[in-house]
Amino acid sequence: RQVKMLKVDATARRSWSLKTEKSKHQSADSGFVGAIAAKIMKRALHAERRKDQKLGERQEILKSYEKTRYIQFVTHPKLKTEAILNIRNLSYGYGDNANLVNQLFLELMPRERIAIIGNNGVGKSSFLNLLLGRNSDILEIREGSIQWKKNIKTLYINQVDPYHRQNFQCSLSHFSKDQKFIDTLACLGMNISRRKLDDHPFSPGELKKIEIAKSLSSATDLLIWDEALANLDLPTREAIEKLLIQSQQSMIFVEHDQTFIKRVASQIIEL
Repeated sequence: RQVKMLKVDATARRSWSLKTEKSKHQSADSGFVGAIAAKIMKRALHAERRKDQKLGERQEILKSYEKTRYIQFVTHPKLKTEAILNIRNLSYGYGDNANLVNQLFLELMPRERIAIIGNNGVGKSSFLNLLLGRNSDILEIREGSIQWKKNIKTLYINQVDPYHRQNFQCSLSHFSKDQKFIDTLACLGMNISRRKLDDHPFSPGELKKIEIAKSLSSATDLLIWDEALANLDLPTREAIEKLLIQSQQSMIFVEHDQTFIKRVASQIIEL
């Protein structure tokens, strides 16, 4: 849509200025009309240059997307039929306070994407911390169990920028050699081959795109996302929806975007 609009706008500007230039021969003050037409043409050409640049960028994105639309994501054979995670009668809370959650049951099978929903403060992030083994001294399981399949690899993303400058450069230099990472990032509207890390600092949204592309390109059994779509625009969210469904990646996530939940989640758990 953006490419089409840019083309139409550029064509309309040039057509108008050419039409005006032609009309000066029928005008009593052709010099005045010619000057106006020339000024409009100059503005149109300047606008065209800017639009051509944008058009080129977007067409590059489309080319990359068309070539990588069917990225070959690998599903681990060992996970085809066995549950990745079993939670039975789980109750947990902090210190001497009442339980945040009581008697939670959950089974995660391969290729399932489970959305964890609920009001603020009900224990969504605490639940993810329990899964990751990040429970603090005061967050405790009071009843029930969390049972993982052996040798499961998880990858966690939250809404906070995960990078320090040095760590980011090392991480990106490693992944930038991975074609699947490059292709996935292109589907999110970003081409790092034209970027120089030192000259062009990345925005929070671009950093998040890089982190998400890494997670989808890695050999990971389970993605755990805690509001990972923060700072991302609508087109990027839609691209991520398509990639997640296409990848058939197993996933547990917390997100406030109801449309994203509806399109991506195969199961919804309300705390």
